[in-house]
Amino acid sequence: MNTSFILAVDCGTSSARTIIFDAVTGKQVSVAQIPWQRTEDDHGATRFDTEGNWKIICSCIRKNLEDFDVRNVIAVTTTSFRHGLVCIDRDGSVV
Repeated sequence: MNTSFILAVDCGTSSARTIIFDAVTGKQVSVAQIPWQRTEDDHGATRFDTEGNWKIICSCIRKNLEDFDVRNVIAVTTTSFRHGLVCIDRDGSVV
């Protein structure tokens, strides 16, 4: 019988982290984390390189899945910092 896994994607203010958990025991079985940069403007707004960060998130996921069969991942969950929002147009490009 194959073990089932849950993939968690955590996008924080300083890095992206992905974690694979055993779906039955809840045990953490794999972690990948890559830092990213952010800038703040004079009004305190924080800005991220959304396209670059997407590549970082994908890299973390690929690193996690090196040792796991993606078909055994039964759920994906995400979390992020505060009230993050990325607007995209109808073609999927960042506005």
